[in-house]
Amino acid sequence: MSKYNVSLETVRVADGSTRSFIEYKQTYIDPHVNEFEKNRLALKSKVKMAFVPLTIVGGAIALIFLYLLIFLENNAAETKDDPYVFTIIGCVIILIAAGGYIQYHTNKFRLKIKDTIFPRIFAFFGDGFSYKSTSNFSARTLRHTEIIPDFDREKYEDDINGHYKGVDIEIVDAHLRKWKNSGKKRKLKTVFKGLIITFQMHKSFKGQTVITKDSGGLGNWLRGKLSKYDTVRLEDPKFEKIFEVFSSDQVEARYLLTTAFMERLLKLSDTFGSNSIQCCFHGQNLLITLSTYKNFFEPKSVYSKLDFNDDCRSIIAEMSQIFDMIDTLKLNQNIGL
Repeated sequence: MSKYNVSLETVRVADGSTRSFIEYKQTYIDPHVNEFEKNRLALKSKVKMAFVPLTIVGGAIALIFLYLLIFLENNAAETKDDPYVFTIIGCVIILIAAGGYIQYHTNKFRLKIKDTIFPRIFAFFGDGFSYKSTSNFSARTLRHTEIIPDFDREKYEDDINGHYKGVDIEIVDAHLRKWKNSGKKRKLKTVFKGLIITFQMHKSFKGQTVITKDSGGLGNWLRGKLSKYDTVRLEDPKFEKIFEVFSSDQVEARYLLTTAFMERLLKLSDTFGSNSIQCCFHGQNLLITLSTYKNFFEPKSVYSKLDFNDDCRSIIAEMSQIFDMIDTLKLNQNIGL
């Protein structure tokens, strides 16, 4: 996970107050450090052992290919039964097996961190905050928001739930794919990879307002979907160049799209490393999608000494942006529009 320069002394929690994360970490997280560090060192030894055959076999393949290029005629009919061809196939199988061995044990260790440490980090925020490495979330019920692309296959992980000042929050890491082409060319293509964030609040929006900041094809697709809505012009020329806004209620949209909110939206996008951010106000909900191939809520490298400080800082920084979004929009207040 990325390193963030955030203080662990005063960290905001679900009711808006601040607490020291340092004391909490010493009580609920640090007791697990020695166990995980011991397991990490054991994993490191396994990886080193697997790298031995990887290095030997990789070198053998290189030498065999060099031999084939220099000494054998470029004739498939004469070389298809050559023993070197079977040797190469055997070496490739060994490479795949050794690589799979490393990947399996590394993923197993990282998953144990996520299932043991991450729930404890999120529990610090209080008020029902929880973390699961798996998810039963489905974006199919959100297609009416217009910012969820058509898809045939869905996969979710890293499900975070909680309440900040009474506003329900759910965050999932999503991967949506759709079948493209037909026949032998038919294949699943990614149509969305990134975070889906939902807020359920104490106010109901009269219309539907969609905001998009995009640097690629997703924005072009979205503009076609939103042709039935009115285009909303932003008062600040800075944001007019960055965002496009569509709404079924111009008055409500202008009420929502304050300079503070647009700045917060940019900050949220930057914090999560996304060049493409979309959001939709609908019903009693605000939906945000952050498109990026970055893996969120992942432990840092298992090849470095573990203390979980970077993991804690990155989660705290990311959740702080989520809380700021609620504060900026006053989502917890039941005010008329």
